[in-house]
Formats: sequence, C-alpha cells, structure tokens
Amino acid sequence: MQIGANAEFPNLGEIPESVKVPEGNVFKFALYGIGVLDYKYDASDSTWKICKGETFLVNRLEDFSSFNVSSIVAVTSSSALDKFGNRHNGALKSVIPGDTSFATGQSVAFEYDSKSKIVRWSLGKITTSEGAFSGITYTLGHQSSKHDLSEGSHPDGYVRSITVEITTCFYC
Repeated sequence: MQIGANAEFPNLGEIPESVKVPEGNVFKFALYGIGVLDYKYDASDSTWKICKGETFLVNRLEDFSSFNVSSIVAVTSSSALDKFGNRHNGALKSVIPGDTSFATGQSVAFEYDSKSKIVRWSLGKITTSEGAFSGITYTLGHQSSKHDLSEGSHPDGYVRSITVEITTCFYC
C-alpha cells in the first residue's frame, strides 16, 4: 500500500475562486477521508469557525464501503492559530507501517456554505513535507456534512463537533 495511488481528479463541481490553487501548480493525487471538525461559535458576528479537526484518509472512496482499518493511509490534525478560527496549522502523517511520509502547513482560505454555515472548501499551503508528500505545495479540500449549524442559539465560545466527509486534492 502507498499514499497517492489515486491520480484521478475527483468530480468536485465548480471550485470557488477564493480557494482555487494558484496557477503553475499541478494536481498530483487525491485522498478521501472521514473525520470530526470542532466549530466554535462567535456571538459577536453569529458565525461558526473551525477550531480543530482530525480526519482519517484512504486512497479511494470505495475503501470506505468495506471499511477496514488497513485501508487508512494517513491521518490529519489541525488547530486554529487565532481565536477567530481564520488561520490554522495542520499536520498530515502516514500511518502505513515503515512509511515516514508527513507534511505540515497552514490554511490559506475557507469557503463556507451560506445555508448550513459549515466549511465546504479549504485551501492549504504546505510548508514542510517528506516522503509521499515531497514536493506538495497546496491542498484543496472539499467537505460535506449532514449537519446544519444555522439552527438554534448558542452562547459565545460554544463548541460543536460534527462529522465530515472530505476529498483532498494534492498539488505540486
């Protein structure tokens, strides 16, 4: 098993301008994931921002249909760098035995769904990488979730965890 075995670009629909990967970078591979994102409520402007997250990644979407822990090739974790959740540090690490591939980076942009108030798109810039992630410059993430954060009232600082499915495209 190896990371990046899927070099087929996924069908993501139209990518918003705010999260498009800069010109000159080329798609290399995609990984698919499931995970949990924690959103924090900011009562001053009635918005939800991601404060941390973790995902488990596989090479192909069909790897989830008969979910087996041996299908997982990498894990991610992220945390907000500011109290508003506008910038994040993130880490990506292989879980394949003997594979020391990793990458770290920061968020560049988020695109929120106007109805459900959750992040639908994210753009990340890779700052350090090794192994299967060597040469990766950007990641483009597309998140989907059945949750809706627009309903109800919440106190400032309230944190809600939601499950997500994510498609992450890697560029070099």
